[in-house]
Amino acid sequence: AAAEKGTRIHEALEVRDPSALHDEEENDIYERMVEAEDTFLDKVIGDVEREEFNEIIVDVDLDGTATFGTCDRLTLYGEDKAVMGDYKTGVSVIDEPLENWQAKAYACGAFQKFEDLNEITFVFYIPVRGEVLSGVFTREDTDKIRKELSIVIKDGEEVRPQWDKGVPSLDKLEPTSNCRFCTYEEKCPALGAIV
Repeated sequence: AAAEKGTRIHEALEVRDPSALHDEEENDIYERMVEAEDTFLDKVIGDVEREEFNEIIVDVDLDGTATFGTCDRLTLYGEDKAVMGDYKTGVSVIDEPLENWQAKAYACGAFQKFEDLNEITFVFYIPVRGEVLSGVFTREDTDKIRKELSIVIKDGEEVRPQWDKGVPSLDKLEPTSNCRFCTYEEKCPALGAIV
């Protein structure tokens, strides 16, 4: 139910039309999201001409692997700047963009896709929590981010297939802060003493 609600709100935001939303709660989240986004973009960009993209796929080339994601909104402005926005409709705590793997991956992918970009302000709009979290990435950050992401993705690529055969042995699992994103977090023996 929560996933469907989030999808409806995302679709309404994409076209800026709330008519398909189901109830007052969804409409409230939509309206607060629109207000937060408009306020943020006006503050960061002002009256400068903008080019906007919704649901833009960013492919991220890494060291020996790759990943991708779909950014809710990318707004290009000036000669070399952008705002990447991601809508969060739930109550989960979200890490600040400069510490958030999703934000890092999307920014890295956008720098790879748009060669003229030199600065990306990444923002999470989280109306249910009353939060707007933002951070600035620069093109100079790309190599460092790519290396960090490569390690995280490769680790996941090694561990995840082990779960297809049942619960992996404890010696093959090493808890990290990334475990909270894993599908198997609830039943992982390596997290038993931590959770």
